[in-house]
Amino acid sequence: MAKVASYDPCYNFKVQFKGSSYEGLKIGKPDEFDYGLLNEKWTGKISLVVDASTPIGFGYAVQQKMTCLDKFKIPGTNNLDPSKVRGHLRDLVEKAVLGLGMKGEVLKRPWEGGPAVTFECASGETDFRCISIDLAIGIDLLHWPPGARQPPASAKNAKAQLVPKVNQTAPECWQISFAQVERAIMENIDKDGGCRKKVLQLAKYFKGKSIGGWHPLASYHLKIILLHMNDEPRDPRHGHKKC
Repeated sequence: MAKVASYDPCYNFKVQFKGSSYEGLKIGKPDEFDYGLLNEKWTGKISLVVDASTPIGFGYAVQQKMTCLDKFKIPGTNNLDPSKVRGHLRDLVEKAVLGLGMKGEVLKRPWEGGPAVTFECASGETDFRCISIDLAIGIDLLHWPPGARQPPASAKNAKAQLVPKVNQTAPECWQISFAQVERAIMENIDKDGGCRKKVLQLAKYFKGKSIGGWHPLASYHLKIILLHMNDEPRDPRHGHKKC
């Protein structure tokens, strides 16, 4: 990311670890890694705005104060264009990969819907050829999104973010992400001696081994199911046994 910042100082990010590898939930080979990109100079200068037309889970990223992202504003508004913000990151990463002489490529998927820029590089291992790395820009929100449930006590310091995931029906909107909240919950989820992470790993394992991979269910959906179940009141009659 230092190389990316050398090409455009606006894209000078603090790297945040996230995803299944960081949370200890990875199944199989260590060939996929997810990183969040945070520019603290943007925090407090870009806010979330929602109205009757915004899809659920999405909103506008509106500049309240000038930032280096001015060039990505939608004409006639102070709203930032998520596709352009993400697209510029993709261009910079591609340039950095070439500049560093890395053996890899930036993947350009036809739908370009997700918030992340993905690139693959050679692993140097014999049992898996490539390492896939996802880089996703996140803008910290100082205020909790309207209508969203407050986070549990274990994640009270985690922030909601805006990420440049493009909604096909409202391409000018950003997705509201609670990845930091999820990460904080997962860090403490088994402190009571439980084995929820192991249960999730087993579910992911069986999904991977099944015919069709439980399509259209994704691994992320399994994680969300676990988080919802963990939030449900426990029946005291069932007691609790440590794993």
